[in-house]
Amino acid sequence: MPVHFPKSVLADLAVAIADGAGCISDLRALRDQPGLFGAVASKPTAWPVLDRVSPARLPLLRRGRAMARERAWAAGAGPDLSGEPFLDIDAFPVGSRVIVRKVRPYPGAQLSLFDFEAGLRHTAFICCPRPGEGRDEGLIAALELRHRGHARIEGRIRQAKAAGLSSLPCRDLSENEARLERVLAAADLVCWSKLLCFVDDPELARCEIASFRYRILHMAARIARSGLVISFRLDRTWAWSKQPAPGFERLRAAFA
Repeated sequence: MPVHFPKSVLADLAVAIADGAGCISDLRALRDQPGLFGAVASKPTAWPVLDRVSPARLPLLRRGRAMARERAWAAGAGPDLSGEPFLDIDAFPVGSRVIVRKVRPYPGAQLSLFDFEAGLRHTAFICCPRPGEGRDEGLIAALELRHRGHARIEGRIRQAKAAGLSSLPCRDLSENEARLERVLAAADLVCWSKLLCFVDDPELARCEIASFRYRILHMAARIARSGLVISFRLDRTWAWSKQPAPGFERLRAAFA
């Protein structure tokens, strides 16, 4: 009889949520594929593990995510943090300007220290107009619209909701807090998979999480064993069957 350690159960929950699980019973999707996922805990085993995640143990989960994030960023999935922490306007071309936008926060939005005074959120971006564009108000509106189109943070929040952040189905607060950590870990798994495996395929690297599940995670495949060689055979008739093989090779090389 396999022994399910708590960290393994929580990891399986994160993988299940990344795959589209909406409740603990959906661990069955992993349990039905032991050749791919190994021994996966059942619902009666997973519930007590989730129930024992008290507020005092939440930092342990966050520390595990931080360690995984450090490895993923070192492998190439991290942001470029080589720049200066403060904005040096002298480093930009002549005529550059910082445009600050005040918006009414949506319900539940996190406000900074300076947002409480007026009750509005402040977002800023820097731009340099092309020669002859001038400084008319219409140009500022166009620049602001283009900037909002690149709002990566809002995109990550949207994908986290698609990963399960939009619902907290448990009864107790501590159980919902534990699920929240697993949802964030699931969103990390999908995000890092797209950045590491499909960096050369913009369509897959930037697609929504539902599309990524449909195209990659839910692809029909079979594990084949021949002696000491284990092969992963994909359905050749699938429209995206050519992308996973080089993607998995990049993933293996990144963590070799």
